[in-house]
Amino acid sequence: MELGKIRQTVRSRFGFAVAIAVISFIAIFGFGFMAFMAERDIMIKNTTIRGYSIAKILSILNEDAAINRDPKLLERYTGEIGNERDIVLIEITRGDKLIARYRDNRRISERNIRIVSHPLVFHEENVGVTLVGFSIEQANDNMYEIKKITIIVGILSLSFFISYFILLL
Repeated sequence: MELGKIRQTVRSRFGFAVAIAVISFIAIFGFGFMAFMAERDIMIKNTTIRGYSIAKILSILNEDAAINRDPKLLERYTGEIGNERDIVLIEITRGDKLIARYRDNRRISERNIRIVSHPLVFHEENVGVTLVGFSIEQANDNMYEIKKITIIVGILSLSFFISYFILLL
């Protein structure tokens, strides 16, 4: 009879440990997933808002009569805006014609650039497109770190539960 109670106690402890392990894994990977998605959403919102603001500024500048007489002036403004550390590309097109362009000299892979497009407005009419390319290397690095930390914590908790199961046997 005593042996049956011991087996039942071990089974209940084992079941409890399995339940705790499953809950822990769900919590660890759920937290990692939520942190990853939050970082991604922040990057998307940030680049969208900044891209819209830059396009709005360039639209206002495009309406300036001085720029229409001196097209190099808009290109100079575009270059100045492009000096932001995370901006790698600005292109302004009117119809089929490229009227101003800035391109950063850094070598950044295509997967690390997010391009935001907004209409170029002239007297409340869409006459072209403004493209702003942002480097998202930092956001991608942050998302990689989140994945790495989640996997490391998952492996550590797995090793803890495996050692606990071995001790139960």
